[in-house]
Amino acid sequence: MSSEKKARAIAHPAVTSETPREADLREVQCALSQASRVAAIDALVASIAHEMSQPLSAIDASSSAGLRWLQRDAPNFEEAIISLEKVRSCAMRARKIIDELRSLTSHLKTPAETFDLHSAIREVVQLSRARLDELDVEVVFAGMSTPCYVMGDRVQIQQVVDNLLVNALEAMAGMSGRARVIHIASVEADNEVVISVTDSGPGLAPGCEETLFQPFVTSKPHGVGMGLPICKRIVEAHGGTMWVDKMRPFGLRFTFTLDKVATDSGAA
Repeated sequence: MSSEKKARAIAHPAVTSETPREADLREVQCALSQASRVAAIDALVASIAHEMSQPLSAIDASSSAGLRWLQRDAPNFEEAIISLEKVRSCAMRARKIIDELRSLTSHLKTPAETFDLHSAIREVVQLSRARLDELDVEVVFAGMSTPCYVMGDRVQIQQVVDNLLVNALEAMAGMSGRARVIHIASVEADNEVVISVTDSGPGLAPGCEETLFQPFVTSKPHGVGMGLPICKRIVEAHGGTMWVDKMRPFGLRFTFTLDKVATDSGAA
């Protein structure tokens, strides 16, 4: 065989015929994959519809009430204003749901920026200092006395830390009988750094760990349930992982990992 024919044979190998059994298995696999995608879309649509129906129903009720107050023979402007304020509040909640959904579903880009992770975390804590002092919360750092360089989007990683910090503050806000403490620890391995944020709050109800990172799942009265899913997505977009552990006898610990870069290759 000539060298040209050999090259063509390597570039275009003969296609082996597919057996009926293999064809059936491939069709089943495609059908299951399609069904999984449809189920995921159905679940997402159902969640959005559920979350949006609440503020929209409240907007409808409050706007109708406002019209009735204005259409009376002696209009009650004070009550009408109260109704309009409720409409505005519900509209803002609906917008928040949409904004957080957009943030969750958008493609997260992670610019190749090297930064000191420990410094970035301390910045977030400093920005929350007023709230920490207001609630008499002590923040204890561990393993963060020296720089630790990672690569990614500094602002996005700070968003993750800020969300975990806010969750810890809210968990301990109504607590009494023991100290309110947040432990932020950093443990460096060969190629990665492990960051944990632990509070001394009441922890989670049984079974909540499984749904904690699902969109629209929240125990907060005015929460949307998108903060933790977005955090998990940000961490995973940076090549890391994120999880939660219930502490004993109380408290909750959120942990995430990021890849390290060599200390001498970046600047804070």
